[in-house]
Amino acid sequence: MPEKLICPRCGGKLDELIYETAHIDRCLDCGGAWLDSGEMEMVLEAYDEKFTPAQIAQTLSTAAAGVSEGERASVELCPICSARMNPLNFNYSSGIVIDVCPTGHGIWFDRKELDAIQVHHDEWREQVKTLADRFAPEVVQARATALATLQANTKQSAMGRPLVKMFFHVVEFVKSALPPSKF
Repeated sequence: MPEKLICPRCGGKLDELIYETAHIDRCLDCGGAWLDSGEMEMVLEAYDEKFTPAQIAQTLSTAAAGVSEGERASVELCPICSARMNPLNFNYSSGIVIDVCPTGHGIWFDRKELDAIQVHHDEWREQVKTLADRFAPEVVQARATALATLQANTKQSAMGRPLVKMFFHVVEFVKSALPPSKF
């Protein structure tokens, strides 16, 4: 690997710094950031960076699906292997188009894209928590009712046994989507 990585956007040199808990490479000229493989997960899980309501509203208001023609035509090369990076709309509909090394070296974020992704991730986390809090009592009640019904029907018929197995797979899936404290 070269001593200093070259910015795939403007050709400037990338300087290493710590962002959240990850060692990322930031371009001081254009403000973009290179995250090596696995560093984006570290940043999103750190959950240290806090955003104002105005930042959240502005970021979420620009969401759009797909990748624009301009982004597809733009050529950014991986600072590690020089392969042409692939544009990807984060979470498909965020409107934040990041550039991903096809060989898995890392991800390029233009100025403010890393913050915008954190906003989307944090908002998603809050929505999941709100939904889990809202629907947990109904899920617990539905589980108990369905279990009692299936157990009663299974005692009467051997055909009910595969349904019970399938039901428990569905219950495990629902439980995996809710916080452990809800069950």
